[in-house]
Amino acid sequence: GLAAGLSINAFKSLLDGTVKAGAGLHDLAIIGSTTVEALSGMASIGKYTDTGADAIVASMNKLTKNLTSATEESAGTGKAIQALGLDMETFRALKPEDQMQVVAKAMEGFQDGAGKSAVAMALYGKEGAKLLPFLKDLANAQELEAKFTSAQAAAADNLDDNLKRISTSSEAWKKTLVMGMIPALDEAAQAYLDVMNGTGGLNSEMAGFRGV
Repeated sequence: GLAAGLSINAFKSLLDGTVKAGAGLHDLAIIGSTTVEALSGMASIGKYTDTGADAIVASMNKLTKNLTSATEESAGTGKAIQALGLDMETFRALKPEDQMQVVAKAMEGFQDGAGKSAVAMALYGKEGAKLLPFLKDLANAQELEAKFTSAQAAAADNLDDNLKRISTSSEAWKKTLVMGMIPALDEAAQAYLDVMNGTGGLNSEMAGFRGV
């Protein structure tokens, strides 16, 4: 029985973790204008350097913003892309996940040091230098191994939403039930107090017995 209970709890934990992971990837892929497959594959590589899918998406979005704006920061992004030996227009036309892989490959031929960190920050913002270990692993990866497909992540996201709806409706049902019972419970409580404390009530009768 204990073993069965542990197995059930382990399965529930696995189910909850899988649903949450799939739902999270589904939403992050939308935010990052990428695919679940690509993001899942990069996140699996990011595990070796504690680089989560949220950090990857934030970095891709930062680069996209710099590529589509006309600011001093975006000018620095353009110079960084040139420093990596990449063509700006060709690079800008790539999908976000392809841009990250191209940068990772180009970074491999760039000398380690302050200059490399500066390029990463110009591309991905102040946190860009922290991506360098991940980019190195990404460059050396033979291929991205997706842990989730778009269909699986969409199903997980829908299930996660439905579970939340069930929880919300269940809590609402409980509240409605309790609120409906409150008047009757209040009357019962008042009747109890009247029996105990009213004139001729149980407490006064017991006091009379004690006085005998």
